[in-house]
Amino acid sequence: MHTKHNIRPGLGIPYTMRVPSVRYMPKTTLVLSALVVLHIRRVPAALCLLAPRLLPGELFFPGIRKAVAALLLLGILLLPVRAWTADTPIEPRFLSVTDGLSSAIVQALHQDSFGLLWLGTENGLQRYDGHRFVTYRNASGNPASLQDNRVWGVMEDAEGAIWVSTERGISRFNRRTEDFVNYNISERFGITGLEGGRIFNITMDSQNRLWANGLVAGLLRYDPENDAWDRVDYQPDDTTGTITTGDFLLGFTEDGSGRFWAGSTTYGLMAKQPGGSAFRPVEINAEDRIDFT
Repeated sequence: MHTKHNIRPGLGIPYTMRVPSVRYMPKTTLVLSALVVLHIRRVPAALCLLAPRLLPGELFFPGIRKAVAALLLLGILLLPVRAWTADTPIEPRFLSVTDGLSSAIVQALHQDSFGLLWLGTENGLQRYDGHRFVTYRNASGNPASLQDNRVWGVMEDAEGAIWVSTERGISRFNRRTEDFVNYNISERFGITGLEGGRIFNITMDSQNRLWANGLVAGLLRYDPENDAWDRVDYQPDDTTGTITTGDFLLGFTEDGSGRFWAGSTTYGLMAKQPGGSAFRPVEINAEDRIDFT
């Protein structure tokens, strides 16, 4: 259900960070490009002659002709850049506890829209900018700290907020204040037991709605108007009305047609059609095949 990355001290986790290709532009290309921009008067005569043939001639009095020729030369110089970056192998680095990783067990990894890496470990949430770690942990008596140090999942929503699924519920990170808003799942649904609030994953669908699946809480959906998480409706069969109940949910996803699929230990594979109001068990025929249409 969830892959744990067990890391031996000294080895760590491999990672690569997405960076714009222009960062890898060879220094010679940058220098030549700058020379073109700063020394338009020195543009080769061949390009000055070529420029009028590419656009209407009346646009090309001498100054404009040299400027356009400079742009052509700049384009020629930049052509090899993409090929150069595509053919250059990326060497992974390995991060370990000696580099600042808070735990050798990393259960979640997410790169946000700013290029920052977020790591969910068994000893807190960490943010990595390529140089150093910032660690967030639960602080006893501080309701604005991380809900629990055992982190199962990390994701970013459409507005850039970081959501964290933990052993005791869900936390939402506020980038501006550097603190958390917490949602106590066990308390909200009256679940008892040490693992009652465990939430494995938070998923954003094609309509930017948030869903979460838990060990006991079942499938949850976020209500932004009330800033709360609610259980979804199930319809076990045609003769039974919709019910709202907890369940051990193994997984959740949305397909390309907008259908939602959930794996339940109680009801098996369930689906909700676009526009449907409840999740219903998927029928399996005599040949043990599923009709996905």
